[in-house]
Amino acid sequence: MEEGMNICLLGNAESSHLQKWARAFAGRKNKVTVFSYRQAEIPGVNVIRIEEPGFRLPLVSVKHKAGKVMKALISLKPDILHAHYLSDYGWLGAWTGFHPLVVSAWGSDVIGAGFINRQAAGFVFRKADCITAASEFLKNAAFPLAGSGNIEIVPFGVDTELFRPGPEKKDPGAFTIGTVKALEKVYGINFLIEALPLMKNEIKNLRVIIVGEGSMKQELKRIADAGGVKVEFAGNVDNNSVPGYLQQMDVFVMPSIRESFGVSALEAASTGIPVVATRTGGIPGVVADNATGMLVQPGNPGEIARAVISLYKNPDKRREMGDNARKMVKTKYEWNVCVEKMGRLYEKTAKRTS
Repeated sequence: MEEGMNICLLGNAESSHLQKWARAFAGRKNKVTVFSYRQAEIPGVNVIRIEEPGFRLPLVSVKHKAGKVMKALISLKPDILHAHYLSDYGWLGAWTGFHPLVVSAWGSDVIGAGFINRQAAGFVFRKADCITAASEFLKNAAFPLAGSGNIEIVPFGVDTELFRPGPEKKDPGAFTIGTVKALEKVYGINFLIEALPLMKNEIKNLRVIIVGEGSMKQELKRIADAGGVKVEFAGNVDNNSVPGYLQQMDVFVMPSIRESFGVSALEAASTGIPVVATRTGGIPGVVADNATGMLVQPGNPGEIARAVISLYKNPDKRREMGDNARKMVKTKYEWNVCVEKMGRLYEKTAKRTS
C-alpha cells in the first residue's frame, strides 16, 4: 500500500478491532478519520462523533445523519470510505451516497440477523464498491445477500510481537486455564464454569482466569460458587494488557455458542498455548482440531472438561499444539500482512471507481 491515502472509517470508535485498523493505517502515514456514534480517543486519528437527531423514525434518522456525514466528507475529500458492521454503520455509509465505499461484515450483522436486517444488509452490499469478510465462514454467510458482489476475505489479524509466548509468567505450582471474552450468553462461558467441578478432581492445582465484563457476570459468579470452584474475574483490560493474562495460561478455552471468526482464539494461539474451542461458526477455520487445539460440541461442559484434562495429562502434546498454533498464526494471520491486504484493496477500489 502506498503511503498518503486519505481514509475515512465509519464504525464504533470504542471497538478494539476498529481502533486497530485506524491506528494501523494512521501509522503508515495516511490521514485517518473515524465517524462514530461513540466518542473515544484513538492516537493519531481524528474521531468525529455522529450526533443523534431528536427524532427516532429510523429511515428519517439515518437520512439525516447520512447528510451530516456527507457534508463532512465533501470537506475532507477522502480517497475511500470504509464502513464496519452492516446494520448500522454500513447502512449509514450506503445512504451517504459516497463512493468508493468499502463495507465489512463482522458477524452478527449477517449471521442470525432478522428479516429486516438482512434486507438492509442486501441494500448496503448493492451500494458497496468492495465487500470484505473476516473468514470463509462469514463470506459464505454473507454471499446470499451480496448478489453479484465479490467478497474479499481479510481476517482480523494478530500482532505476533505483542501476542507472544511468555513462559516466565506461568505459575509452576498451578495449571492455569482461562478465557478472554465478553461475559454474554452467546459466548457460553457458563459452560466453561459448569465444567470446572468435573476438572477439579483430576487437576488438583487448577487455576481459572476470566477476562472481560458483561451482563452475565453475577450469574457466572453464582454458578462458580454453586459448583464450589474459585474463579478469578479480571474484568475488562486494555488490549495491550491481554497478552500478560494469556501468558499465564496453559490452556485457553473458548466455549462460544456462536462465533463468526474467533480473534481471541488466534491471540491465544499466537501466545503459544493450545485452544479448546467449540465446533461452531468460523472457529474450525482458526483452531485445527488435534493440531493447534481441540474442538468440542457447543453447550457441553463434559466435553470441555475432558479436553482440558487430556491436555493437562499430556504436557508434550500441549507444548506441540502451542508451537503449532503460533506457527499457524504467523503464517496466516500476521497483523501487518492483513493491513497490507486491506490497503491494496483500498487502492484497487479507489482506482476502479475514479
